[in-house]
Amino acid sequence: MELKDLRKIKGYTQTEAADIVGLSRRGYQKLELGENKKANSKTFQYAFAKLSSTPKKASLQKPISIKKITSIAADIFTGSDIAYAYIYKGDMTYVLLGGKLSDLDALSYEQELSLAAGRQIRVITIENSAFAQKILALGFRIFPKVKEPSAIG
Repeated sequence: MELKDLRKIKGYTQTEAADIVGLSRRGYQKLELGENKKANSKTFQYAFAKLSSTPKKASLQKPISIKKITSIAADIFTGSDIAYAYIYKGDMTYVLLGGKLSDLDALSYEQELSLAAGRQIRVITIENSAFAQKILALGFRIFPKVKEPSAIG
């Protein structure tokens, strides 16, 4: 696949892709056109990998179901130090994680969730407190999954 094709699939302009990769717009254009022969090695590979790992542009993202994000959360969080995870959906999808997590852990979980979901998901961490309880009341619990009450009959 060509870099230009990947950029278009992701829904970014050349300027946006250049910002993601960390190049000037002209430098990025040269990569797409193959004009910069030196850059066709490590710089091209880096640009392709960086753009590949970046979720689609928000306006092109399909909605994600609670069932799917719950399944993704179970796969990613099982065996971790995460006490709970809640999802909040609006203009952006947020996942609030409870437990003692470093900023690096939160960033890692944010990347894993975003890649698995195929859309940008922001992760917020919070330790258990009265404030957290108020926030949690506004979200939908996705980890650990709360079992459905069994039917009586």
